[in-house]
Amino acid sequence: MFNLKFISNKKFSPERNEEVALGEISLGNFTENFESSLSFWRIEDYEKQWIEAAKRIIEFEQTAFITDLDNPKTSNFITWWKAWKIEEEIFVQNQLLFLNQFPDLFDIKNPYKFIGNRTTKTEDSEQISEWKISLEDIENFLKANE
Repeated sequence: MFNLKFISNKKFSPERNEEVALGEISLGNFTENFESSLSFWRIEDYEKQWIEAAKRIIEFEQTAFITDLDNPKTSNFITWWKAWKIEEEIFVQNQLLFLNQFPDLFDIKNPYKFIGNRTTKTEDSEQISEWKISLEDIENFLKANE
């Protein structure tokens, strides 16, 4: 199973000192909540990107679902769920993409060029958390959201 949705409308987060929306991602039996900044994108912008990313993984070998984004010109990082397709399986990893590694190169219209190759271990040889879903799960997500 794969699902990505907002479970709240806009609310003010005192910890972040900004408007956010609470979202939820489901990958098989795993579910995690997240906060999405609404300072740069609206809820509809995130949802549009998620559909685009889902369509992309059907056609290409990799994609990413952005779940937290401030203005890339002034922000330190974005939060996204990178995904790679290997045959009929999709492998998904959560990551912070530190934008200072790509000064003036990050383009929100084409964030996918920063996904990189799938790795399963950190530089310190520790296992990276990863979830496996099926291509059919992505297709079902698209059917439910288009």
